[in-house]
Amino acid sequence: MDASTFVPALVAATRATSLARSARNEAGRELGRLEHAIRLSPGSGGTTAVTSTGFLPQHPVKLAIDGTVITTLTAGHNGVVSYTLNPAALGLHPGRHVLTLQGMLITTTASFGS
Repeated sequence: MDASTFVPALVAATRATSLARSARNEAGRELGRLEHAIRLSPGSGGTTAVTSTGFLPQHPVKLAIDGTVITTLTAGHNGVVSYTLNPAALGLHPGRHVLTLQGMLITTTASFGS
């Protein structure tokens, strides 16, 4: 099963009243594992590579920093999004910030310093 059917199937399984509670709970745990997949990697010139998985393929994903939407990405055919974050170009003040990726079914967050 690829990501385009896997994620919606997990969501449906967590809501299905016809399934045993243990099956719904297991589906919820599997979905929860997908929700914590942001990777931040230092790049050149003070940039940071942002990569995350588990999104619905070919669907929009909003990237926000400290609650302000910076851009809307499109998940690839495998549910992956990537972005090169440049804090200086965005005018971010030095310190800790929260990056949020919000898709149709999953919202992920990560902290980073600039």
